[in-house]
Amino acid sequence: MNNKYLKIATVALQLLFGGCEKQDSTSQKLSLPTNRTNVLANLQNVLDDYNDTTFVVGALAPASDVIGIVDITTRLEADLAQRNPGSVFHLGTVQFDVDAMNNIYGNHTVAVGTPEDNMIIDLVKTNLDMPHETALPPTGTGVIVGYLLPTNKVAVVATGRTSQDARNAAKALSEYNNIVNGKKVDVDGTEIHVHGTSKTDLWTEVMRR
Repeated sequence: MNNKYLKIATVALQLLFGGCEKQDSTSQKLSLPTNRTNVLANLQNVLDDYNDTTFVVGALAPASDVIGIVDITTRLEADLAQRNPGSVFHLGTVQFDVDAMNNIYGNHTVAVGTPEDNMIIDLVKTNLDMPHETALPPTGTGVIVGYLLPTNKVAVVATGRTSQDARNAAKALSEYNNIVNGKKVDVDGTEIHVHGTSKTDLWTEVMRR
């Protein structure tokens, strides 16, 4: 079986043990927002402390969000293997948003999906974005954002107005620093917009350094 499909099946089984009941995130709101942080630096923090990272998809999210998480974990684990040949590390922990709420802000977090599909993304944006940062760009543009959590952990979210936008953001995140269609996938900023119509012609635009 293709390794990628095997990993997707493994993630699906891992998620199967989580709940599917949505919860109200308003009770989790914090009063003091923090500033966004550099996505590339946050990815390095994740690599430095990979076993303390949670990858989150919505319990009712489309399958494309799970594929997005698989793409990201596959890339990060390849980077870990290259960085530390022969080292042993645990595969990334994937959870539904309802389960991740039990340890909100306790781990580094990488989340994929729209705010409607993934309550962790909704929670992080609601609590940590400044008023001028809350709006997502129009449909057709994916968004990657980095955050410093109140616990000094970091978060990276791949989101957008539609599931396709979120999928494109996740794909771009999994290709960070690679050359795709002749262009470097640049995520060296606090907010990255992702453009393109498919995974083969995605390109990134750094909106805020």
